[in-house]
Amino acid sequence: MTVDRLLNACSPYRFFWGTCCFLLIINLAGYTLIIKNQQKDILNFQNLYSAKRKESVSLSKKNDSAVRYHQIKESLTIFRDRLPAMENIADQVKQIKDIVNKHGLSAEKLIFKPDREDVYNLWKYSASFSVDGHYSKLKTFLADIQNLRSIFCIDGLSMSRSNGTKHVKMRLSLSTYCK
Repeated sequence: MTVDRLLNACSPYRFFWGTCCFLLIINLAGYTLIIKNQQKDILNFQNLYSAKRKESVSLSKKNDSAVRYHQIKESLTIFRDRLPAMENIADQVKQIKDIVNKHGLSAEKLIFKPDREDVYNLWKYSASFSVDGHYSKLKTFLADIQNLRSIFCIDGLSMSRSNGTKHVKMRLSLSTYCK
């Protein structure tokens, strides 16, 4: 009796329930045909990717040291090509003196001493000197050295303040390389 009552209650909505059942069947069929197959393909692609990745990592480890050697060699060649000729050391010393004068700093005599670097067949010119002035001017002095087109390496740097004054004494060791 209850089944007959349920059928009688749903009979005016037959079209609605038929459409819902049809859409449900289409949805289930689409899921099983499309999604399930794609999940299998995705799993296959993931396994293939993992295998290729392991293969490329093992190849890169084998070639890593050779590639790194060639990159370092190329970098050193570029570095060496950008170095100025030994005849231009006077111009580089003049650049430093001009920066000292530009900031109104007092510096002792600036003399670069040559030293032959046998490893790379380069000349290393080194100088140690003191510069006196306000801290802010010393800071801009160092920034200007850093912004020069020539390569200067700061080998040593120490600062000390005189008692009761605003002047700072900076001891600076610079070096530059030439071909």
